Amino acid sequence: MLVPKPDFIINLFQGLFDGENIFLSAILLSVVAPFTEEFMFRGVILDRFLKNFSVPSSFILSSLLFGLIHLNPWQFIGSSILGIYMAWVVYKTDSIWNSILIHAVFNGIPLIVLHGLQLEIPGFSAPISGKIQVLQPIWLDLLGILITCFGLSFTFFLFRSRSEKTA
Repeated sequence: MLVPKPDFIINLFQGLFDGENIFLSAILLSVVAPFTEEFMFRGVILDRFLKNFSVPSSFILSSLLFGLIHLNPWQFIGSSILGIYMAWVVYKTDSIWNSILIHAVFNGIPLIVLHGLQLEIPGFSAPISGKIQVLQPIWLDLLGILITCFGLSFTFFLFRSRSEKTA
């Protein structure tokens, strides 16, 4: 609200999610971006940081770079937090494939909501009073936080169960 998004950022996101070329958007968001970004940030950058820094520092540094690469401050915090989670998953599983899958699902959810389920959410997928709202509704943010907490809890449960079986 304090720093409104410039028109070119709004147009870029509208172009990705407007449905004019849903197949291309799905390929770019759920295949190309996850593979390229995960190989770069978790495969190369995180791996190099882990050889030179502590685990927490490596997670934070690689994740901040991941947030920066999205080139807009409106995605920086969310991308950085997601980057820390995916770094942790790669570290715990010793596999980049899990973070690629997480990234693909994360990027694909808006496409599923907008075009698969065709939900009309004022301020997110539908304009309010003929104009595009810059902020999505607070209930959608809260739902996202709830789903994130569930996902993290489930992930920690799976890793805890896995450790007990191998020990």
